[in-house]
Amino acid sequence: MKATILVEDLVKALHYEVLIGNQEALQRNILTSEVNRPGLELVGFFEYTDWERGIVFGRKELAFMERMDPKTQRRCFDALTAATIPFIVITRGLPCPIILQEIASDKNFPVLKTDRITSAVITEIILYTYEKLSPQQLIHGTLVDMYGLGVLICGESGIGKSEAALELIRRGHRLVADDSVLVYAMFHRLYGKAPVHLKDYLEVRGLGVIRITRMFGMTALRDSSQIDYVIDLVPLEESKKYSRLPDQTEWKSYLGERVPSIRLPVSGGRNMADLIEVAVTALRAQSSSGNATEELMAEFDKLAATGGTKDD
Repeated sequence: MKATILVEDLVKALHYEVLIGNQEALQRNILTSEVNRPGLELVGFFEYTDWERGIVFGRKELAFMERMDPKTQRRCFDALTAATIPFIVITRGLPCPIILQEIASDKNFPVLKTDRITSAVITEIILYTYEKLSPQQLIHGTLVDMYGLGVLICGESGIGKSEAALELIRRGHRLVADDSVLVYAMFHRLYGKAPVHLKDYLEVRGLGVIRITRMFGMTALRDSSQIDYVIDLVPLEESKKYSRLPDQTEWKSYLGERVPSIRLPVSGGRNMADLIEVAVTALRAQSSSGNATEELMAEFDKLAATGGTKDD
């Protein structure tokens, strides 16, 4: 699925002032994370202009426009307030040109204003819209921040994901999302967060729904996290289908991006929170210094080749 953004969302998220445009104007869709800082457009060259990008006017652009005659300004501003362009942002708290005010008011076109510098405004718009417009996938699982790493705990319903997450939170780790995780891709990395209506909630069978911040405080919750590892909880019977010592790294794929994964068999008497902590530590060590299983098997291969024994 793909999210949509309205100009109104951008205004609220980045705290911009609305100079021109009513509520209807703020319902324009933002379709791309790219923005346009006009250059050649100011001298009338529009051949390669992307008419779906929002526009940012900084000090240089406004200074150049002041040198234009009113007729040229009117022609330029009329083009840059086209119906497909979602907004104009004026940076550094600079005044909006009179002719732009007239044209934007006639068209009910949204003109926004901020005191922040131009480069910062461009960066924040791109980062905000890139996340919102990235491909998204809603998956069943629980996402926990452990040691500064995002750990996605997967498994069939009722296997104990939330119970394990609750114990991990008691140990000082942080909850990102329980039951449903909204996964999105940014810059070839995966991230996850809770759907808005599920944020801060964790459901444990027998206990019901728990409000995490109410029970453990604000530090027990994180808004979003990169997904670094996947822990796949499987029934003990199913785990027998797989090799006891997997000889290579396993991977899970979401939205075309791969994440290292490990299976953990679940059975009565096993402390899953302990095992998840150890599994994450092992995956982290494996990514930096190699696979311990591969190293062990290599040692056995050497012994077999030399005719040695395991006790040598």
